Amino acid sequence: IFRFAIQLFVPFFNKKNKKSFIYANHLLYRWWRWLNPAIHKNMLFNSPEFLGAFLPITLIVYFLLNKYKLNKTGKLWLLLCSLFFYAWWKPIYLLLLMASMLFNYFAGQRLNYVENPKWRKIFYIGCLMVNLSVLLYFKYANFFVDNLNYLLPKGHELIIDPIILPLAISFFTFQQ
Repeated sequence: IFRFAIQLFVPFFNKKNKKSFIYANHLLYRWWRWLNPAIHKNMLFNSPEFLGAFLPITLIVYFLLNKYKLNKTGKLWLLLCSLFFYAWWKPIYLLLLMASMLFNYFAGQRLNYVENPKWRKIFYIGCLMVNLSVLLYFKYANFFVDNLNYLLPKGHELIIDPIILPLAISFFTFQQ
């Protein structure tokens, strides 16, 4: 079906013109990869998925919402698109991002009600430590276990599954 659609809309795709036929197969593969979530791995800023679908749809809807004076809805739309973009790579890490956002939101709300400056500072440092501990775990757990295993005698090594660093964890930790 996809090959027929490509050949229908672009008449120079045929087997006689080998380069264009290879390009048609490449387009077919890219569309199939985009439609099949089991195959796709990431959406880079220069990928056809981002430039051809995600970015135009996001911008068109956002500017239409702003044109009709729906500014808060436009900001909500951008938030949802950002979360969708983040989840495209590995949806499980969206839970980590959402948990971090909710923790920081409620911690910030609670911080407004702490009147004693000493307790406010202690609470703030505690929240900061929670955020940094998540960052340190994902960035350095493998490093520390590997170095500790180097020091331990044979047969007593620690075994952990390799921890994959979530996309932009440093950025969203320090932005919050």
